[in-house]
Amino acid sequence: LKLLLRVFSPKKISMGAAQGTCGFEEEGCGLWRNRQLCQTPLDQALEEMIEKLFRLQDLNGDGVLDEVELVQLNMKIAMLHYGKDIDKDQLRSKYQDIFRGMLGASGGSVSYDAFRKHTLDVLRAKDKDKLAQTFILEQWVSEAVSARY
Repeated sequence: LKLLLRVFSPKKISMGAAQGTCGFEEEGCGLWRNRQLCQTPLDQALEEMIEKLFRLQDLNGDGVLDEVELVQLNMKIAMLHYGKDIDKDQLRSKYQDIFRGMLGASGGSVSYDAFRKHTLDVLRAKDKDKLAQTFILEQWVSEAVSARY
């Protein structure tokens, strides 16, 4: 309920994502002005949750995601769902593939921008509705919090 109240709050939103866009400009929201997107409350909520999820995944707090961090946290999440008898090798391979897919040809660590793009792509593939995407992200954030603490 708290998220919904924040999402539908009438106050003006000024914070933007990387380069001042929310990533929904291709969906034709009609609010694109001067190379900046005037974010809706739903866009703002998505941005805030993606940032929170990134910070939760960044276990060592260095501002980038390493493969070990992504694998470790997601294995803990899987254990919360399915117990400790999960196939750890299969899960490790799955999340290594996801991590390496976010990197493309660049190699190294995953930046926030790459994580954000990947997360938005996954959300759009799951559901085109932004409100539904906020609910999905809220679940992912809750799972990450549970696995971290």
